[in-house]
Amino acid sequence: MGQLWVSSFQAAGPFSAVHTCRRPPPFLQDSLGTCQGGDPSVLPFRSRPAGMGPRLGFTCGPWGSLPDSPPLPGLHTWQEMYGCELRSDGSKGGYDQYGYDGKDYISLDKETLTWTAADAKAQITKRKWEKDLAFAQGMKAYLEKICIEWLQRYLEYGKETLQQRRAQPTLRVTRGAAPDGRETLLCRADGFYPKEMEIAWTRDGEVWTQDTFRGLVTPNADGTYHTWISAKIDPQERDRYRCSVGHDSLPDLVEVAWEEPEGEPLGGSGGVFCIFLYSK
Repeated sequence: MGQLWVSSFQAAGPFSAVHTCRRPPPFLQDSLGTCQGGDPSVLPFRSRPAGMGPRLGFTCGPWGSLPDSPPLPGLHTWQEMYGCELRSDGSKGGYDQYGYDGKDYISLDKETLTWTAADAKAQITKRKWEKDLAFAQGMKAYLEKICIEWLQRYLEYGKETLQQRRAQPTLRVTRGAAPDGRETLLCRADGFYPKEMEIAWTRDGEVWTQDTFRGLVTPNADGTYHTWISAKIDPQERDRYRCSVGHDSLPDLVEVAWEEPEGEPLGGSGGVFCIFLYSK
């Protein structure tokens, strides 16, 4: 239904990867309120471009500096990204993630109020941060309440445009040989909006889940989304499989099948498709 995400800050400087300094979460910086005479047109947290640019010399502003430790030589980056999501079924999602030198470093599991370390270096940070339960609790409260409230406001402001916007997915099925003699069918859906998408493999008209794998629904640069689902099958049974797609932009359920392109040599792995429409 909607997402609100912020790349909250980025810093660069000679500092240690394992002794980290946290900026206070947004709920400690600004309280939820109105701006500019009652019109909350400015986000209540520090997401303005001037606050997101890289900064040389790593400090945490008025909240303290990095603990004394032997600095790593050269230039390094420390990044944070957090955001929330309100789904069409009413459920909520949220995340708070940190990166070091362009790689995942540590992230919050807001359901368990623990931190997930992406590598061995982050284990030190994990142990340190998990001693401060109030920080994780506060971030969880922010992601599930304040962030959602602001997201709802922006969705309300743009509901007329959002309700009218529909983008149909571009569908494509490809195949490739697997080492065990089977083959993998890959169904891609790209360029669709809104985010909610039903995609599955069927065999003889029934949903097929055996040896299937699906990707996340991921945003594109233009605000649309893409996703995929694969199935490992017996090549002799290829004609029994269809990729079934349901989306608000489509009047009917769409089923996509792989077909041999004209002129392709036997054993090739090119991808074309034919489409079957079924009423929902």
